[in-house]
Amino acid sequence: MFYWLRGTTEETNMYDVPDRPISADPNFQRMWGDDDHVHEMDEPDQNDTQFNLHWFGMDEYLSFDSGLIADTRDEMDRLVDLLVNECELEVKQHPHNGEESDVQGGLEDADVLIENFKVGTLERWGMGYGEVLRQQFPRLVHCRVTGFGATGPLGGLPGYDAAVQALGGLMSINGDPDGVATRMGVPIVDVTTGLNAVIGILMALHERERSGLGQSVESALYDSAIFSLYPHSINTLFTGRAPQRSGNGHPNIAPYDTYATATEPVYLAVGNNGQFQRLCEAVGHGHLSSDPRYATNAQRAVHRFELKRDLEAAFARFDAQALFEMLVATGVPCGVIHNVVEALDHPHTAHRGMVAEVDGFRSVASPVKLDRTPASYRLRPQEIGKSSVEVLEEAGFTAGQIGQLLDSGVLRQA
Repeated sequence: MFYWLRGTTEETNMYDVPDRPISADPNFQRMWGDDDHVHEMDEPDQNDTQFNLHWFGMDEYLSFDSGLIADTRDEMDRLVDLLVNECELEVKQHPHNGEESDVQGGLEDADVLIENFKVGTLERWGMGYGEVLRQQFPRLVHCRVTGFGATGPLGGLPGYDAAVQALGGLMSINGDPDGVATRMGVPIVDVTTGLNAVIGILMALHERERSGLGQSVESALYDSAIFSLYPHSINTLFTGRAPQRSGNGHPNIAPYDTYATATEPVYLAVGNNGQFQRLCEAVGHGHLSSDPRYATNAQRAVHRFELKRDLEAAFARFDAQALFEMLVATGVPCGVIHNVVEALDHPHTAHRGMVAEVDGFRSVASPVKLDRTPASYRLRPQEIGKSSVEVLEEAGFTAGQIGQLLDSGVLRQA
């Protein structure tokens, strides 16, 4: 995979060379692509998009509730493609028996090289950052996305979101108290690893302005999982005890949980005594705020189950949406529990511009809002190899060089 990012204020070149499709990588590139022009290079023998379900042995894409969604490769690839604003190249990458590789030859003007090969692959190809690339391209920022890092008891192992959720303790704290450890409903480790890669690269680019030198950045799934354990990690380091699953409830704060109403459930996120008092008064049960069991957060946390029973009795006469509107108007943090369709269709989602459309293709938009150089959405997801020739022409390759790459099978134009 190959990225070339042209920045909104100055040109920034980025190359990405992945070994396997993990969604940490496309979540990372989404953050760049919404504000830059992205060129991506895929290997034709993999012929995958960013998250290739065929790689997991799936020939159809099924949903649990609505059955068959896509039954052709093209439909599946477009269904699971996370990206807009990228041009697709298709290039065969392999060791060159001591010769300079296609990727290495294009790094002269690159600012960032991203790769998620198995640890040691680039080194075996004679392209190790510490041994080769740092000396040849001193301003280059190298980013490696890994499962567990290069060293240590698990070093070098491939990483997958759900497996790392299990190993990193996240599953143990997710689920009902009487249930089993449960995988989170989104690939949270992949998402945070991608975001951490973006943050690390930005830090390295910022530091380069002072030193003039690049450096290597590593973002590992395992590290991101451990970092995401807050506040359970802090509680455990303080007490030495493993936390118990608390369902939707917060381990340290109450009322901070799901509560039944006359219609749908609502979620309360009451963080202090003033909010709790306003909550009780708003629903006509002001006496609860003076009950000794609920006078402070510490007491409310101890008596959380009694508090939940009392609050649900108070909420029983309220419609969920009406209760939500009443409580937020008085400064009580809460939310009606929406499904994904409701969330995507919500008027505030539209107001925030969080669904982008390009030529009939809809995708989730950038959550980062820049006032001077805002994100723009220009290209819908492309077939792999669609822009191979165009991108190499922009990179300065001659017609003869491009023709040679096409004739040799290294490059494919769709």
